[in-house]
Amino acid sequence: MGRVRVAAGLAFGMLFLATEAGAQNAASLWTIGGGLGFSATPTTFVLDADAAYALDEHMSIGPRIQLGFSDDTTLVTPTLNFRYAFDLNLSPDAAARKLTPFLQAGIGLGYIRKETGSGHFDDTGFLFNLGGGIEWSLGGATLGSNLMFNILPSETAGENFYFSWQLITLRFSL
Repeated sequence: MGRVRVAAGLAFGMLFLATEAGAQNAASLWTIGGGLGFSATPTTFVLDADAAYALDEHMSIGPRIQLGFSDDTTLVTPTLNFRYAFDLNLSPDAAARKLTPFLQAGIGLGYIRKETGSGHFDDTGFLFNLGGGIEWSLGGATLGSNLMFNILPSETAGENFYFSWQLITLRFSL
């Protein structure tokens, strides 16, 4: 459980740094963000944190961690994520130009710990994820939401798939 607390502390630290960096230059190559949401099968409350380096105006790459907690399940999934953002600047509507839909994919590890009546069991396995979302530009920050389909091909702790939805995300340019 100590590793989970350290991971949760790092995630909250990233979110704190993100709020401190909010007033910086929007043209920066680095962004940092976080989100709150849930996962299904297993059902947990999810904290999400990531950093991204812009390879160009559409593509970025960087680390991401999803931390899921419930009464009987803990998820820790660090990944290297790739993201492609679509440009809606062609729209004549000013509000639509502030929207940025994106696709994302990542590879990494999935750690799952489950509590049972007679103790607990945990397991770590390979994970890859696919997803997408949308963000609304607020100048040097964005507000958004995203979905992730997390696949564990080697059945980790009895799980081979879980869905996560970060209901609200906040991202800042550094």
